[in-house]
Amino acid sequence: MITICSSAGLHTYHLEGRALTSIKFYRDGKVLFSTQSGWIERMEYPTKLPGLTLNNPIRRTTKLDLTKGGHFYISSGKTCWYNKRPEIDLYVDMALDDCMFGEERVVELYATSSGKTFHKVISLTATFGSADKQTIDMPLPNTTFVEKNAFGEILDKITSYMSKQGIDRIESIIKDEQLLDMLMQAHEIVKEVS
Repeated sequence: MITICSSAGLHTYHLEGRALTSIKFYRDGKVLFSTQSGWIERMEYPTKLPGLTLNNPIRRTTKLDLTKGGHFYISSGKTCWYNKRPEIDLYVDMALDDCMFGEERVVELYATSSGKTFHKVISLTATFGSADKQTIDMPLPNTTFVEKNAFGEILDKITSYMSKQGIDRIESIIKDEQLLDMLMQAHEIVKEVS
């Protein structure tokens, strides 16, 4: 059993004194998921987990071969900025049952007056640090999207119009109630004159 975890004050996990560039989960010769960093994050707070514990051995290799099976690491071709040692990519074989993926789904991140922001996640069951197995939701990279409501759509139109007119401070207009009132009064006056 080995726990891959971070050094004091750093997010990046380390293995044999070398920083991880990414963690790649694979099965049957292909990568299923890759973290965008050298650690595992979840959607819930705290986002960073204390480490990943694997029950099966991890071997070092110099040639990428996803058909051999087993957990392994290989040089990522990058150098760590703080200790100048080569960084590595960790490959976790999902066939060994140390980790298990669940379903992908969409979760709401937050709502604003202009709409809701969502993100796709995938559930991962594994042992993190010295705790028992637990299931977390990991954010999938580049899957954030926004569903605008009617106000959000109007706001986009206003922003587009102001951009075309060379006005780049919409935040100032929206946040200033007095300015908004004056704009509405001006609009009503123009409407009456036209």
